[in-house]
Amino acid sequence: RLLIHMRENLLKDVITKKALIIITDHRGEVIWRQSESPASALFRDYFQGKFQKAEELSIYANQAGLAIAVLSSRLPIKNCYAYQMSQCGLEAFQKQGVHTEYQELIPLVKSSKDPEVVCPIEKFLWEHSEEKERWEFLESRFAPGKGIYTCSIEAHSNKA
Repeated sequence: RLLIHMRENLLKDVITKKALIIITDHRGEVIWRQSESPASALFRDYFQGKFQKAEELSIYANQAGLAIAVLSSRLPIKNCYAYQMSQCGLEAFQKQGVHTEYQELIPLVKSSKDPEVVCPIEKFLWEHSEEKERWEFLESRFAPGKGIYTCSIEAHSNKA
């Protein structure tokens, strides 16, 4: 099989925030791209079956962290190229055997809406190391019929 290497133009798009996350397939073709609320959109589409037939995915992200790393246990994510990567995300990717490249290692991913605030999804996943609990949390937010489709932790607390 042809080995697809990182596409510099896609990495440039996420560094300059033309997109916050881009996913390519095993041929290096863009199959998904998002410019707002990347975690929300990614998990919503995942739970709606968007990536079921995917193989050997590569992720290009402005910020990559635990949410994408948790998803790599369910999707064939082989590579993650990021401008910023959280320390805990990096460790989780390494456990999954995902090849990572990044320009800056950060403690935790920041909110895409407010760069001064830690992403609520990242914060919850970091504070809860049990895989089952992490997955149930993500499902409760983004799965059809269950999901509240928000990254806000307050909305999760009110639902319980």
